[in-house]
Amino acid sequence: MPNLLTDKVAIVTGAGGGIGSAIAARLAQAGAVLSLVDRNFASTAEWGGHASTASVVALVEAAGSQAIVAEGDAADRSVAAAVAEQTLAKFGAIDILVNCAGGVVTAADRSFASTSPDEDLDTVFRANYRSTVTFSQSVLGVMRQQGSGAIVNITSGLGHLSSRDGALSHYFASKAAVSSYTTSLAQEVGSFGVRVNAVLPGLILTPRVAAQAPDRGAVRPEQLQRISLRRYGQPDDIAKVVEFFASDLASYVTGQVLAVNGG
Repeated sequence: MPNLLTDKVAIVTGAGGGIGSAIAARLAQAGAVLSLVDRNFASTAEWGGHASTASVVALVEAAGSQAIVAEGDAADRSVAAAVAEQTLAKFGAIDILVNCAGGVVTAADRSFASTSPDEDLDTVFRANYRSTVTFSQSVLGVMRQQGSGAIVNITSGLGHLSSRDGALSHYFASKAAVSSYTTSLAQEVGSFGVRVNAVLPGLILTPRVAAQAPDRGAVRPEQLQRISLRRYGQPDDIAKVVEFFASDLASYVTGQVLAVNGG
């Protein structure tokens, strides 16, 4: 089978993280050239992740492709506009956007629904929801002009649940907002040939998750027993589905929010 994304141009936000870098590598293997964005490409180094911007770019180059990089806050409109402009100038198109920036970015011990402070609310929604909106809006002018494009948002299966004790409340809410935005945007831009879908990861063992699991009570034996496939997810499990949504295999698929959680 030929590479699914040959000659395609993809932007990946949050590309320094465990899932983001796996997505970048997978898209590169499929033939895409890449524009990679993260506020700190070495942010996972303390947990055994990537040590530098160069190490993430090396993943792309090892797959036989090329990448340009930008460090900055994905929720910042000036950053998003600059990345779109640089990508278009370098590669001549923007075919794919993967919004992977975000995560649990505030302290879990002050994340409870009844007491979480306003600054944490603002920080979490900026990282997870506003970054998705900002980057999507930054590329849609180009995609509409092209008459084609694929946006893939990374949300979370946790965004459709609530915790047993009320913790991580704003994180859950922000990810649910990303899912809702996905379906709304798909309805709006479908007539321009632009598809918008989302992936809802289950528990994925990125370096950060594996390192923080004991403190957060995650990766417990009883959790594994609730997963039909009886294994935790790996970053490439998410990347494979992103590749599908970004490719012509999904040419008649839009507005979908797909759980990738092992059942």
